[in-house]
Amino acid sequence: MAYRRIDDNDTIEIRRAQGGNKPETRTAAELNEYFSKEENPEIDALQAQIGDYDPEATESTITDDLEELQTQVQTTTTGLLDRATALEAIAQTAIEGAPVAPVAAKLVTGSGENWEITWEAVTKGDAGNAISIEIVNGSGESSPITISTTGNAISIALATDALGAPDNSANTATAVLTELNADVAAGALVQGTLTGSGGVCATELSANLAGGVNGTPGAIGALRFDASGLYVSTDASTTAVSNWKSLTFNP
Repeated sequence: MAYRRIDDNDTIEIRRAQGGNKPETRTAAELNEYFSKEENPEIDALQAQIGDYDPEATESTITDDLEELQTQVQTTTTGLLDRATALEAIAQTAIEGAPVAPVAAKLVTGSGENWEITWEAVTKGDAGNAISIEIVNGSGESSPITISTTGNAISIALATDALGAPDNSANTATAVLTELNADVAAGALVQGTLTGSGGVCATELSANLAGGVNGTPGAIGALRFDASGLYVSTDASTTAVSNWKSLTFNP
């Protein structure tokens, strides 16, 4: 027996359980709308979990949703990368090679003379190699020792007497040191120490400090090693400041 397809306008007889068993007729379209309303909440919940339902599509949209999720995980929007970075910092691998200690650049003026002065950069590292110092005769009459700084270039003008000549009584190495070390700009770059026996300073051509070496940078907790031991940066280490501590391996 062949069955005819039910059309939307076909009527169907129903009997309600609480309606006195009196028959009612409803069209197939009405019943279909009722069933659709009952199913929608469940479909909506399912879509929220696995993706949108598209009756016209020939494939599921789950794959697209998973690709979007993967894209989000690979960005910092979710914070997952930040957590991964933090974890890598904790579970770090020690770097081979002992850390290098920073060295301050130095310059000696009056080398071998009794007024010899050793100048040392305030900040350790190779940046100190760019600092220069010159000692020149002052100009004018009765002028004091004058310190001038332009960038990294320091100029020391010696004192003059009433006739405009160098005032030897004022131009001692101790006096020059006192003036420069107390100067705000120059004193922030270098500090000097008397390494001779003391005496009257003479002029010297401009010369750069030398020998400054950058230290090995390292975040707090950074690890390094070599054949003799393990090195830990107990606080942040920079090219100018070293906080590396060492533990020697047992033989």
